[in-house]
Amino acid sequence: MENLLQALRNADGICGRANVHFEKEAVLENRAAVQESKIKTVRNIMIISTILGGLVMESAFHIFVPGVLWCGLGAAVYFFIKHAIKTKAHMLRGQAQEENAAGLKIFEDNYESVAFLPDDYWYPLATGYLIKVVQAQRAGSLKEALDMLDAQLHRWKVEEANAEMVAQQQAQTAHLKSIRTSSKINAVANVMNTMNTMNNMYN
Repeated sequence: MENLLQALRNADGICGRANVHFEKEAVLENRAAVQESKIKTVRNIMIISTILGGLVMESAFHIFVPGVLWCGLGAAVYFFIKHAIKTKAHMLRGQAQEENAAGLKIFEDNYESVAFLPDDYWYPLATGYLIKVVQAQRAGSLKEALDMLDAQLHRWKVEEANAEMVAQQQAQTAHLKSIRTSSKINAVANVMNTMNTMNNMYN
């Protein structure tokens, strides 16, 4: 059990380091979404102010041209602001992708230390709970610990206070499955390359 406990602690540390990047990714994605939501608000404000301004211009000058020019100016300002907002949102999403890549890199570099766990549990909330039940000798094996965790996750999901936290951390594991697949493929490829090299040496 001591070996299992140490393996879980190592996995917990890896998941914790990766989770820092995934949390930053979530914050950046949220900021990008907030930026994009401003476009509709700006559009509505510009439409109202442009129409009212155009009417005032026409009333003041008693000719149509100033009103048309005012509307054209309003449209130009709107598209300028829209472009600036989209540029900001694009930059934030780019930063979010960098954080995501950094988190995935941690798992890729430490794959052997987390491979004993199903990738559905590669997040701190899960590994922390597994450590707790193994350390307290409430579970005698990894399977028992995982069964206890599944039961606890179900209870947490029923509780509104913890449901969002569990959902957020579990969502972060959704894009990790490709790591397990690619890592297995790379491992098989390395073995095959080694065998081919040895065959060439003895032939």
